[in-house]
Amino acid sequence: MNLVRALPPHPTLIRSPRDRRVDLITNQYSFHILPPFKIYIYSLEFFPDVDLNNKSLMRRIVRDSRSTINLFLHKFIHCGMCFFSLNNLEMPPELSPDPALYDFCQNILTVNSIINEKEYGIRIQKAGTIDFKDFGTMNEATLMFFNLLLKEKLKSLGLIQLGNDRHLYDPNNTKTLQRYPVTVWPGYFASVNIARSGLQITLDCAFKLVREDNVLDVIQEISKKQNNNPREIIKNTLNGSLIVTSYGNQALYRIIDVLFEESPASTFPKGNDEISYTDYFCTRYQIDIKVRNQPLLLAKISKNAVPVKLIPELCKLAGADSLDSSPQFRKELALTTTLRPDQRKSKIQSIADRLEALPPDDWKIQYSRQPIITRGLMLEKPIIRLGEGTVRVNDNGSFKLTNKILRNAASIEKWMLFYPERDVEVAKSLTAGLREASHGCGILINNPLAIPITGKLTEENLVNSLFTNVKPNAQLIVTLIPRSFTKLYEKIKVLLTKERPIPSQVVLIETAKRDDYSIYSKILTQMATKIGSGQWSIAVPRNIPPLTMVVGIDVCHDTSLTKIGSVLGFSSSVDANFTKYYNRIAFHDGIQEISTVLAPIFRDALKEFYKYNKKQKPECIILYRDGVGISQYSQVVNIEIPQLVNSIRDFDRNWSPSIMAVIVNKRINQRFFLENNGVLSNPSPGVVIEDEVVVPHYNFYMISHSVTAGTVTPTHYNVIVNDSQVPCKALYELTYGLCHTYYNWQGAIRVPAPCMFAHKIAYLVGKYTKADFDTKLALTFFYL
Repeated sequence: MNLVRALPPHPTLIRSPRDRRVDLITNQYSFHILPPFKIYIYSLEFFPDVDLNNKSLMRRIVRDSRSTINLFLHKFIHCGMCFFSLNNLEMPPELSPDPALYDFCQNILTVNSIINEKEYGIRIQKAGTIDFKDFGTMNEATLMFFNLLLKEKLKSLGLIQLGNDRHLYDPNNTKTLQRYPVTVWPGYFASVNIARSGLQITLDCAFKLVREDNVLDVIQEISKKQNNNPREIIKNTLNGSLIVTSYGNQALYRIIDVLFEESPASTFPKGNDEISYTDYFCTRYQIDIKVRNQPLLLAKISKNAVPVKLIPELCKLAGADSLDSSPQFRKELALTTTLRPDQRKSKIQSIADRLEALPPDDWKIQYSRQPIITRGLMLEKPIIRLGEGTVRVNDNGSFKLTNKILRNAASIEKWMLFYPERDVEVAKSLTAGLREASHGCGILINNPLAIPITGKLTEENLVNSLFTNVKPNAQLIVTLIPRSFTKLYEKIKVLLTKERPIPSQVVLIETAKRDDYSIYSKILTQMATKIGSGQWSIAVPRNIPPLTMVVGIDVCHDTSLTKIGSVLGFSSSVDANFTKYYNRIAFHDGIQEISTVLAPIFRDALKEFYKYNKKQKPECIILYRDGVGISQYSQVVNIEIPQLVNSIRDFDRNWSPSIMAVIVNKRINQRFFLENNGVLSNPSPGVVIEDEVVVPHYNFYMISHSVTAGTVTPTHYNVIVNDSQVPCKALYELTYGLCHTYYNWQGAIRVPAPCMFAHKIAYLVGKYTKADFDTKLALTFFYL
C-alpha cells in the first residue's frame, strides 16, 4: 500500500488578502535526475535461510559475492532483501557474462560464497522498476533507494555511520569538552522525502556525545561505592544505555543485560571450533584485553537485531543520558551543540555545497546547493480569556497573569501543609506569600491545617506523617521537602494518588526560601488548577463546532517499566472552553506504542462529556496523538480509531459525530529560518508551513513557541483521519491556541495542551507511581 495516497488529501488552500505571509528559508534541497530515468529493483533469497534480523551476515554474503554480481548488474546498492541497479538483468544468453550462473528460463541469477567455512548462496530476481518520469509511481521503494544513495555520497565525503544510527558523523572534527571527559562528535542528518513539490533532501546538524572512559571504568566505579549487591546497581545503571565500540567500524549498540557469569575467557563458535573472546580480539583486531575477569555485555544494534556479546573494556557510553546532568555541564555542552540559526544554516550549507560539488557518477543525480524557499502563514496571536477581561500574547509567545482575575478562580478552603519542624519559618512565609498572591488573581485561600514533621527528618518519617494525618476531606495537600530527598516525591505521589487520593503539591524548601512573589503566584495558580479547572482559556476559533471534544494521547516508555510495560496517558476535554479534562491511564505489555485498550477509556470520556454538558454529546472529536512515526500511522487508523468509533456506537447507535485524528510529531529535522537584511533568525511563534515542503497528504508544520537559545524546532502535524467540515485554517488556529493552555506555563509550548496533559500523566505513573490512580482524581489536574 502506498501510505501517502491512503491518507486524507489536504483541503484546497484558500488564500485571503488578509493573510499575513512571510518568506522562509528551509533546510530542504531539491535534486535532479538525468536520463535514463529508470532503476531496477531485485529481490534476494538467501540459502540456506538467514535470519532477517541478521543484517551483518547478509551484508557479508553480499560483500563476498560483489565481484560476481558486478559482472551482471555492474553498480548496485544493497538494502536488506533487495538490490537497486541501473542494469536490467534480463538478457539473451549470448550477452551473459557467465551463463552457468544465470537461469534464462526464470531470469534468476545465483551466486555463492563461503563464510566461516560454510557455503551460502543468493538467488537474485527482478522484482520491479522505479520510473522517475512518473512522479505518481514513487513510493517507499523510491525513498529507500534515494536514501541509500545519499548515504553512500555522504560516506564518500569522509562521514561515518555508527552502527544503525541514522546520522552520519565527522570523525575528523570531534571536540573534547575542557572540564569533562566527554567527546562531541559532529554530524549530519540527511534524508530524502516526497514533498508536494517533488523529491527533496532534508539536511540538518546532529551531535553524538561519547564518554572518554569505558564501560568497565563505570562498572568498577559502581563496585567501589556499593558494598551491598553492586551487580543489581550495575545492571540498573547500564541496561538501556547506548554504547559505542572502540574497534572496527565503531558500531552503536544498546545494552540489554550484563552477564556476570561470563568473561572474556568465555568462548563462542567460530567455524567448526570454539574461540575465546580474548583470543578473537587479539587475532582479529590485535587488541589485548587487559582485565580478564570483567563481565560481558549483551547488546543489540537495533530493536529486532540478534543480540551480541561485547567487552566492557572496549565500549564507551554514548548519549546524553549517560552524562553529568549538572547545570555547569549542560552550559558547557550547549556552547558546542546549541546552534544559533546562522550557525546551523552555515553548517547545513557547507554539506549541501560539498554534495553539489561531487563529480557525476553512474547514478546521474545532480544535487542542488540552493535551499528551497517557502512561504509561511502568520496566525494571529490568540486572546487569553480570564475571569475579568483578556490578555494578549506577546511576540515571544508568552503572557503575564500578575494581578489578573483568573477564569476559574477556585476557593482553597481546606488544605493541609506538611513541613519539617525545623522549617516552620519557611512554612509561615509560604503561607503568607500564597495569601498575598491571591489578592490580585481572585483565588480565595484560607490558612492551612499545618502539620509539622517532628523528630528526626527522614523520608520514612515524612511519609508516615502524611499517612497518619491526611484528612479525607482535604482539597489539597502541600508538602515542603528539601531538595536532597529525591525519592520522597515518588513516595508522596504513590500515597496521594492511590491510598489517599487527594491532589498534592510538592514545594522545595530551597524554592520557598527565595520569598519571591512571582514564585508564590505560580504555585498558587498550580494549586488552584489541581483542584479545579484551567485558570485561563482561549477564544475558540469561529469554525470549530460549539460542542467539540479535544483528546490528547501519549505513551511513556520509561526503561524502568520492564515489569509493567508502557503507560498510555489519555486526556479529553469535557467543557466547551477546553479548560476541564477527564484523565486516564492504561498499561501496555512491553514497549508498545499502539494501544488496544482504549475502548473503555473512550466510552467513559464520552459519558463524562455528556454529563458535564447536560446530556449533550460532542458534535466533533479532534484527537491529537503524540509519539507515533509514519510507519505506525496505519496502525492508529486501523486499531485505535475503530475503538473510538465502536465506543460511539455503544453509547448511541444513532449518533455520528465527525472525527479528526492528528498525529503530533516533535522529533523532526525540518528547520525554517527568517532572513532580514542578511541576518538569519527564528520565525516568530504562530507560523504555519503548509506548502511546497510538506508531504502530499493533509499535514502542516507549526512553530508555536519561542526559544531563548539555538534554533527553534517546529512541530509536524499529520491529519490521518478527517470526516469533519473543519476548515484547515480553523484547525491551525485551534491547534495554536491549545498550545497556550498548558497551565504550568504562562506561554506557548510545542504541542497542544491535551498532548502535554497525556504526557504528564503517563510520565507520572511510568516514572514514579508505577500504578493506576484512583478514579476520584480523573477530573482533576493532580498530575501537573
